[in-house]
Amino acid sequence: MANPLRSEVVRLYKNLLYLGREYPKGSEYFRDRLRSAFSRNRAEKRPQAIREMILRGSSCPESWRRFTT
Repeated sequence: MANPLRSEVVRLYKNLLYLGREYPKGSEYFRDRLRSAFSRNRAEKRPQAIREMILRGSSCPESWRRFTT
């Protein structure tokens, strides 16, 4: 059975990857860091922990805009 949160995680990854094009240190730097962060948490199976990570990842773009504008 597939994890129902998988689609949310994939959507977050794609959204962050898209927004990373505007990252001050460059898109390659951001992409490498994003990939390593998602890989590091790949084995997480607890739905509550996954939801917390999704919420934390969703709040990142707002903080970037605060520092880049």
